[in-house]
Amino acid sequence: QKWCRSKDGALWGHIVDTESGKAAEEDFQEFVDAVSASGGPVNPALKWSPSFSSGGDAPPATASMVFVPGASGVGKRWPVENFIEVARRLLSACPGIRLMVVGSQAEWELGARISEALHGQVENLCGKTDLLKLAAVLAPPDGGGKVVVSNDTGTAHLAAIQGTQTVVVLGGADFNVFFPSKSRANVHAVFHRMDCFGCEWRCRYADLGRETAPCIAETRVDDVVMAVKECLYDDNAAL
Repeated sequence: QKWCRSKDGALWGHIVDTESGKAAEEDFQEFVDAVSASGGPVNPALKWSPSFSSGGDAPPATASMVFVPGASGVGKRWPVENFIEVARRLLSACPGIRLMVVGSQAEWELGARISEALHGQVENLCGKTDLLKLAAVLAPPDGGGKVVVSNDTGTAHLAAIQGTQTVVVLGGADFNVFFPSKSRANVHAVFHRMDCFGCEWRCRYADLGRETAPCIAETRVDDVVMAVKECLYDDNAAL
């Protein structure tokens, strides 16, 4: 089930029917299109467009990275220390790159940990973006390159729908339901394959209410960094 809330407080929900034979990502796209065309939650003229401008709140057209360290549950979160290491390596390789963290107000502490570990070189936007501003932060710029590094979240879908280069740290619970995506060349799934893929979050190795699923926790930083660099090269950004 997918949810989004409009500026006037209306909550929009959509049930994703995985038994219909329709790709789940297509179903989610229909939801975004329906909400955008309603005239309420989202102005149709701003429908997830790469050219969307939020009056200076969107990032400049330079190489940038957006981290999404939160998720709907602890079990789906790649360790925040890994996001920090990815940021550290990218800053070392490309000192001019702009780094941001997005998430809900409840995830502000995750953003703060990343920003503090990098001595303020990462901008913590957690809790500071509504749906439209988040879409603007995630949208591909007119120049330079942008990569979103995310857990498997609704935010990753927003980035993917807009055509932004998106690296998703993916668990095996519902592998191939939403990601990886054969139809979205801009989405790059990075994962640690285990023989228990397809568990539907009924993990036999960890208590997902308190700890990260091992298929996510064991995903290598090296693989994520490599995927990010390949994305930036594809976007003609200097690294």
